[in-house]
Amino acid sequence: RQTYEPKELVVLDTGGAAPSPFFAELRDARVRYAHEPQMSLGQDGLEKVGAKRNRLVELARGAAIALFDDDNVHAPAYLETMLEHARTSGAALVSLGAYYTCAIDASSGRAKETGWQNGNSGPVLRDKFLEIRGAVVGPAKA
Repeated sequence: RQTYEPKELVVLDTGGAAPSPFFAELRDARVRYAHEPQMSLGQDGLEKVGAKRNRLVELARGAAIALFDDDNVHAPAYLETMLEHARTSGAALVSLGAYYTCAIDASSGRAKETGWQNGNSGPVLRDKFLEIRGAVVGPAKA
């Protein structure tokens, strides 16, 4: 649940012959659902993640685009933080440069901490736990 408004969720379902019953019946103007099983595999039999993301960008109507994978969890203010950094820095593109990982303990089913991961280098905006990287495309705002 992201706190940033307005937002839309665009879901591209490339699995199964039939649309998801949940999304097919969902009546929420903020959610756009596309069932396109023909996109699930490329000619070489491999998933084409780039093609799927490009299709999602085509379907999106917003001025900013954030990609979320189904196995990621983001803090509620993630979009607000990223868009505010883009606005104040003049960056046309921002990306999350650090992330927290955890593993599920098989015996208890509980998450166990594994720590902050960061493989990036270069100029960054840092707070206690988050590193945001911005790429300025064109003139930066003063």
